[in-house]
Amino acid sequence: MEHLRKFIICQKKNCLNWDMKLFQKELLRILKKDLQLRVNRLIVQFMKLYFEKMEVSKIRRQVDLTGENFNRINFEEAEIIELHLSDKLSDSIEFEIWGTRLLMDDFWEHDKTFLHGVSHSDDYYVAGIGKIKIQQVIGIDMSFFPYAKMEDSYKFLRDETGKLVEESRIIGILKGSENYLWECVVICPHGFCRLNIYADGKVEYEFDDINMITEREFLKNPAKYAYHISNVQRLNL
Repeated sequence: MEHLRKFIICQKKNCLNWDMKLFQKELLRILKKDLQLRVNRLIVQFMKLYFEKMEVSKIRRQVDLTGENFNRINFEEAEIIELHLSDKLSDSIEFEIWGTRLLMDDFWEHDKTFLHGVSHSDDYYVAGIGKIKIQQVIGIDMSFFPYAKMEDSYKFLRDETGKLVEESRIIGILKGSENYLWECVVICPHGFCRLNIYADGKVEYEFDDINMITEREFLKNPAKYAYHISNVQRLNL
């Protein structure tokens, strides 16, 4: 309304040339501009409150997968976001993963108290990025099979003889510790991996529970909830 006040003062100072039509036109313009500013402020306030509410409702879940607890989750539908191929062994390993399945149905015999406040009538799919954390890693046995895009689908890359192209890594000690296996599609570099990690320490999976949906809902439209919709192959090893 400050624009309107200044305009009226200006018109009073120049009262001999008072133009009522101009005044009405300018008044409408200023009111319209002021209304838009008010609406914009309300939108900003609403969005701020909305995202604050989302942050409050979001719970960061941590699931212990150490030892036998690794069977609490199925990674067959999962996709590793990025895989670093290194010849050096690190004491701890972390990587992001999309699309794990939490085995919560009463069909499974393991203890389900690791995910409190959740019904046991169905399994759950995490349609979002989570993180795997592994401590005291002593060995890695990995095979990676890159994809090649062919028209609208991805297929395994082959050499001139028709043999699958494979990149392998064996680092450290591959016995005497717990063995954790992931057989998953990898987003970057794009391909399929068989990743065996041997570790003496704790293994955890972290995710936000707002990304949880029932497996029944996931199966209605898997492409809707998958990180990568393209038609990819999974290797039976």
